[in-house]
Amino acid sequence: MKWSFAAGCLLFLCAIPASADSLVGPAYNVVGSVTFSGNNVCGGICSETVNFSFIFQWVDTTGIFGPGIYGSYIPGSFSATQSGSMGSAPITSLNDGHIYCCGPGTYIPLQAFNGELDLDVSLFGTAPDPGPPTVSGAFLFSCNNECFNEFAPRIGASEEYAVTYTATAVPEPSSVVLLAGAMLLLAAVPPSFRRRKRARAKRTAGAIA
Repeated sequence: MKWSFAAGCLLFLCAIPASADSLVGPAYNVVGSVTFSGNNVCGGICSETVNFSFIFQWVDTTGIFGPGIYGSYIPGSFSATQSGSMGSAPITSLNDGHIYCCGPGTYIPLQAFNGELDLDVSLFGTAPDPGPPTVSGAFLFSCNNECFNEFAPRIGASEEYAVTYTATAVPEPSSVVLLAGAMLLLAAVPPSFRRRKRARAKRTAGAIA
């Protein structure tokens, strides 16, 4: 039953706050989409839709402008796809949790449209709890000739496309719940295990005497 004891210790340690950077408020599950409408050269209006999702978290840390509350996303949580007149494909990103500064806004860079697509996401927050993040818009920062023919002149850092999204708080277990779970796991150790432990302790004490 060593796993029970180890799991209990892990839960207990998880309930202890980190001493360095600290999380501010809940995490948010962000889900959204943006549709890029372009020129009438695709047998009609060229159109490409990007669907995206990621888990956003405010962090009290030292960032680009010194100590403060900065936006981030959980590394590995970002996913996105594009579909439309340019075809369907997954979208790649560094997926490292960083939100970058500064262009027309603060942004997550993505490899899409055979170039770069920037998603404008909150980076700076105010104490005590900044609340849900804002996804202000998206920009076709750069793209290849096909993309240029379909979407110019709305390409570049000054050409914003509107984003539709939701940001829903992700419930997290509190420290009290984690501690309670640890105590329950420790209490679940079978009586026979505890008796064997006490017997070993008595034998050790007798040997020392």
